[in-house]
Amino acid sequence: MRLLEVQRAFQSLVLQGDSAPVETVVSGKDLTDARRRLGVYSHAYRATMAGLLHEVFDKTWAYLGDERFEAEVADYVAAHRSTSFSLDDYGADFPTQLEQRLGGEPDVFELAWLDWAMRRAFDGPDAEPVAPAQLAALSPDEWDRARLVLHPTLVHREVVSNAGSLWASLDAGAPVMPPPLTAPMTLRVWRKGWQPHFRMIPAEEGAALQAIAEGQTFAALCEDLGRDGSQDAPVRAGRLLAVWIEDGLIVEIAL
Repeated sequence: MRLLEVQRAFQSLVLQGDSAPVETVVSGKDLTDARRRLGVYSHAYRATMAGLLHEVFDKTWAYLGDERFEAEVADYVAAHRSTSFSLDDYGADFPTQLEQRLGGEPDVFELAWLDWAMRRAFDGPDAEPVAPAQLAALSPDEWDRARLVLHPTLVHREVVSNAGSLWASLDAGAPVMPPPLTAPMTLRVWRKGWQPHFRMIPAEEGAALQAIAEGQTFAALCEDLGRDGSQDAPVRAGRLLAVWIEDGLIVEIAL
């Protein structure tokens, strides 16, 4: 057997564990002992992947408890191989697995999504927020065509649980079940300076952020906010803009 074939067979054994044929890797009669010895590598791989999930999803772990969390982790590791040279991407589908399996517990999978988003924001690309003076210097004509470029670490999703308050209480070491939401909200995550942040925001702001991310001009956003017949659309848009500036979400003005 060629070296490459041996390496691939060994990789298969590590990833598949007991289901992989040992005879493809070793020769001899005592395959039982060989499986035991080679199983050390398979166990080490699974332990490494599981340890990573415990680290990244530490709030979800604390919330679910050891038994439930470790059962979910074991099933995830068994079903998901690492497909990247970096471990940074491993765990991306863990919140989705929880959503599929625990669909009636949005507090669990939305908390897991927040765990993952906070970690990715910490590791994400740098970008310098625009200074308020840059926006103030825009002419009315420039405002009509201005597109606001958002921070590259910014992600958001609709939530029906109070995942933000739950995460904060777990982080403080005093877990309490927060009051339920009266209506769906948007949970946004980004990095400001060197620190990941999150904020629970009204659904209207979430929709506005999505429109801006898709390339809508700020002027068009103001028009959209006024489609409900209200007369305060410019004021509401101005408030959103002020919050985005304060949070360092705007990193470029495209004209």
